[in-house]
Amino acid sequence: MKLHIQRLPVQVHLGVYAWEKQAARPVLIDLRVRFDGAKPAQSDALADALDYVAVEQCALRTAQARHYELLESLVAAVGTAVLALPGALEVEVEIHKPGALEHAESVSISEVYRT
Repeated sequence: MKLHIQRLPVQVHLGVYAWEKQAARPVLIDLRVRFDGAKPAQSDALADALDYVAVEQCALRTAQARHYELLESLVAAVGTAVLALPGALEVEVEIHKPGALEHAESVSISEVYRT
Protein backbone atom coordinates (compact mmCIF):
# COMPACT_ATOMS: atom_id res chain seq x y z
CA MET A 1 0.00 0.00 0.00
CA LYS A 2 0.97 3.64 -0.36
CA LEU A 3 0.19 6.60 1.85
CA HIS A 4 -0.10 9.92 -0.01
CA ILE A 5 0.26 13.29 1.72
CA GLN A 6 -0.20 16.12 -0.75
CA ARG A 7 0.76 19.76 -0.60
CA LEU A 8 1.78 19.84 3.07
CA PRO A 9 2.57 23.53 3.67
CA VAL A 10 5.56 24.45 5.79
CA GLN A 11 7.65 27.56 6.38
CA VAL A 12 11.34 26.75 5.92
CA HIS A 13 14.64 28.53 5.86
CA LEU A 14 15.79 27.77 2.34
CA GLY A 15 18.00 29.41 -0.23
CA VAL A 16 21.47 30.56 -1.15
CA TYR A 17 20.89 34.28 -1.63
CA ALA A 18 21.17 36.75 1.24
CA TRP A 19 17.55 37.85 0.89
CA GLU A 20 16.42 34.19 1.11
CA LYS A 21 18.26 33.79 4.40
CA GLN A 22 16.40 36.67 6.05
CA ALA A 23 13.11 34.85 6.67
CA ALA A 24 11.36 31.54 6.29
CA ARG A 25 9.56 30.93 3.02
CA PRO A 26 6.69 28.63 2.13
CA VAL A 27 7.21 25.28 0.45
CA LEU A 28 4.81 22.44 -0.23
CA ILE A 29 5.75 18.83 0.48
CA ASP A 30 4.30 15.82 -1.32
CA LEU A 31 4.98 12.40 0.21
CA ARG A 32 4.22 8.93 -1.08
CA VAL A 33 5.17 6.28 1.47
CA ARG A 34 5.00 2.57 0.60
CA PHE A 35 4.29 0.22 3.51
CA ASP A 36 2.99 -3.28 4.13
CA GLY A 37 -0.72 -2.80 4.70
CA ALA A 38 -1.68 -6.46 5.14
CA LYS A 39 -1.61 -6.51 8.94
CA PRO A 40 -3.50 -3.22 9.56
CA ALA A 41 -6.04 -4.19 6.88
CA GLN A 42 -6.81 -7.35 8.86
CA SER A 43 -6.54 -5.97 12.40
CA ASP A 44 -8.07 -2.53 11.81
CA ALA A 45 -5.70 -1.30 14.55
CA LEU A 46 -3.67 1.90 14.45
CA ALA A 47 -0.84 0.14 16.29
CA ASP A 48 -0.33 -2.04 13.19
CA ALA A 49 -0.55 0.81 10.67
CA LEU A 50 1.80 3.45 9.33
CA ASP A 51 0.60 6.46 11.34
CA TYR A 52 0.13 9.30 8.87
CA VAL A 53 0.11 11.88 11.66
CA ALA A 54 3.61 10.67 12.63
CA VAL A 55 4.68 10.92 8.98
CA GLU A 56 3.37 14.49 8.75
CA GLN A 57 5.03 15.56 12.01
CA CYS A 58 8.34 13.96 11.02
CA ALA A 59 8.36 15.82 7.69
CA LEU A 60 7.48 19.14 9.35
CA ARG A 61 10.08 18.79 12.13
CA THR A 62 12.80 17.86 9.66
CA ALA A 63 11.97 20.68 7.25
CA GLN A 64 12.06 23.25 10.05
CA ALA A 65 15.14 21.88 11.83
CA ARG A 66 17.73 24.07 10.11
CA HIS A 67 18.54 26.29 7.14
CA TYR A 68 18.89 24.44 3.84
CA GLU A 69 20.82 26.00 1.00
CA LEU A 70 19.30 23.76 -1.69
CA LEU A 71 16.01 22.01 -2.35
CA GLU A 72 18.05 18.85 -2.92
CA SER A 73 19.31 18.82 0.65
CA LEU A 74 15.83 19.51 2.03
CA VAL A 75 14.37 16.65 -0.05
CA ALA A 76 17.13 14.30 1.16
CA ALA A 77 16.65 15.24 4.81
CA VAL A 78 12.87 14.74 4.70
CA GLY A 79 13.14 11.49 2.72
CA THR A 80 15.73 10.00 5.03
CA ALA A 81 13.79 10.97 8.18
CA VAL A 82 10.46 9.60 6.95
CA LEU A 83 12.08 6.39 5.71
CA ALA A 84 13.39 5.80 9.25
CA LEU A 85 9.83 5.65 10.63
CA PRO A 86 8.58 2.18 11.64
CA GLY A 87 6.87 0.47 8.72
CA ALA A 88 8.09 2.75 5.93
CA LEU A 89 9.53 0.70 3.06
CA GLU A 90 9.92 3.40 0.42
CA VAL A 91 9.42 7.17 0.41
CA GLU A 92 9.01 9.47 -2.56
CA VAL A 93 9.41 13.12 -1.63
CA GLU A 94 8.65 16.08 -3.86
CA ILE A 95 9.10 19.60 -2.55
CA HIS A 96 7.66 22.59 -4.38
CA LYS A 97 9.16 26.07 -4.00
CA PRO A 98 6.45 28.52 -5.16
CA GLY A 99 7.65 31.77 -6.66
CA ALA A 100 11.20 30.56 -7.29
CA LEU A 101 10.97 31.52 -10.96
CA GLU A 102 9.37 34.61 -12.41
CA HIS A 103 7.34 32.80 -15.09
CA ALA A 104 6.48 29.52 -13.36
CA GLU A 105 4.11 28.68 -10.54
CA SER A 106 6.84 26.77 -8.72
CA VAL A 107 9.99 24.70 -8.98
CA SER A 108 10.15 21.22 -7.48
CA ILE A 109 12.70 18.50 -6.79
CA SER A 110 11.79 14.87 -6.10
CA GLU A 111 13.55 11.66 -5.14
CA VAL A 112 12.73 8.12 -4.02
CA TYR A 113 14.34 6.58 -0.92
CA ARG A 114 14.26 2.83 -0.17
CA THR A 115 15.23 0.64 2.77
